[in-house]
Amino acid sequence: MRMSKLVGLLLCLASLLLAALLVWGLFARNYLALALPAAAVGLTVLGFIFWAGRTMMLMEEEEPAVEVRRPQPGEDEADQGG
Repeated sequence: MRMSKLVGLLLCLASLLLAALLVWGLFARNYLALALPAAAVGLTVLGFIFWAGRTMMLMEEEEPAVEVRRPQPGEDEADQGG
């Protein structure tokens, strides 16, 4: 079995286990079953926003590219228009 298929299988099993725990927590009226996943999702989204902002802040600006037009054979430099 390829490693990617094994990792995919483990991810599927883990998600099924976590889904079962969530449903069990809801039936047991344990509201941490809702609060913990909601906090995890919220913190993940905020982490992505922070990462994007940090990446934009630390990115070096590039110099604008200057297009160089080379004269074609038989063309004068005066015919280039620039």
